[in-house]
Amino acid sequence: MTSRVTRKVREAVHAMVWLGLNRADAAKHAGLRDHSLYVAFRKPHVKALYLQELEVLRTSERARNFHVLCEVRDQTTNQMARVNAVKALEQVDDDVERKHAARTPGVVIQIVNQAQSSDKALIHHESVGYRDSQRAVEQAGGEGDQ
Repeated sequence: MTSRVTRKVREAVHAMVWLGLNRADAAKHAGLRDHSLYVAFRKPHVKALYLQELEVLRTSERARNFHVLCEVRDQTTNQMARVNAVKALEQVDDDVERKHAARTPGVVIQIVNQAQSSDKALIHHESVGYRDSQRAVEQAGGEGDQ
């Protein structure tokens, strides 16, 4: 079994990434059936080609996206869009810094404090048997298994 991507599959992948066609239209564009392209995408080397091309597109469009955000920020008709553009522009710098930050192995523990709502029923863990747990549910105002 070979891991070579055929010319038609390569052309279909190119059409999806660079022309923005969906899978069915890209298959037709390349002279394939949609199902054939679907099956091809299950192969690791076809997925790898697709992801590689997509990364090239993403990288090549990054500068233009930045300029579009600046244009949205500088317009005066939609203030909410301006605010969101500024947030996005600020986040771009944070994302770049985060990518280049040194990573060290370990575990991250995230503690989130949330106030408990008093309207939620609590079931106590001391209940051991089915009847006890059923009684605890009934006392909390819930419905048990009927």
